[in-house]
Amino acid sequence: MEEEKWKANATTKDRKVLVGKKRLGIEMKRLEMEEMEKKKLLDIEVQKLARRLRSDRRRGWPDTVMSCSWILARWTRWRRSWELIHGDIMAKAEVDFLMGLFERVIHDSVAEFLRDGIRLRVIGDCSRLPASLRRTARDAEEATRDNSQLDLTLAISYSGRRDIVQACRSLAQKVRGELLRPEDIDESLFAGELETSRGSELPCPDLLIRTSGELRLSNFLLWQSAYSELFFTDTLWPDFGEADYLEALCSFQSRDRRFGRRNS
Repeated sequence: MEEEKWKANATTKDRKVLVGKKRLGIEMKRLEMEEMEKKKLLDIEVQKLARRLRSDRRRGWPDTVMSCSWILARWTRWRRSWELIHGDIMAKAEVDFLMGLFERVIHDSVAEFLRDGIRLRVIGDCSRLPASLRRTARDAEEATRDNSQLDLTLAISYSGRRDIVQACRSLAQKVRGELLRPEDIDESLFAGELETSRGSELPCPDLLIRTSGELRLSNFLLWQSAYSELFFTDTLWPDFGEADYLEALCSFQSRDRRFGRRNS
């Protein structure tokens, strides 16, 4: 009754508004249905990729790769990459916030690392970090040093060029102290002086993933990634999730790794 009364007194403009609202409601419903369908398709793709990884062991992927996928979700809250911190590009307030975030998450994750057998290592120019963060990182490394299930290396204020320079300085000091002859220096000795080899050796990465559509290494692990397979994605680091991770692993499985050798 009220609706009929309203229609009788409604102007053409009022009717157009009513029709517009109905159309908007229909369009919103359609978009919701599309989003639900996309989510279903994404879930299906994730399941397919997971099955593919489980069934294809030709590249020797360890079972721990999938069982530790929670690390991605746990640590992707750090929005900015190390090279921005190292390059002094960020505003001081943002750097201070990130340093506090690193400290808080490292501190809060120690119990989880101990439970899951994860050994934490922090590399980079520690002299640039706040004293409280250095203490927290040192305590976490000490607490987890005997863990052996998984190594998690966190690069804060890290520079690939600086890593190479400090390795050269270390070797030069040994030569000057007559602990080493220049002709004895080879790739193996040099690699042993890199930050990734200090304490416990971190193997050169098989796969290096670069997010956010950037097509460069940005001064990260320059020596260590000489023969790494590179995977580039437009996905931003905060949005990089399990489906993206699985896609990168599947891409890696299809690569023909020659390590500088020609095909026979």
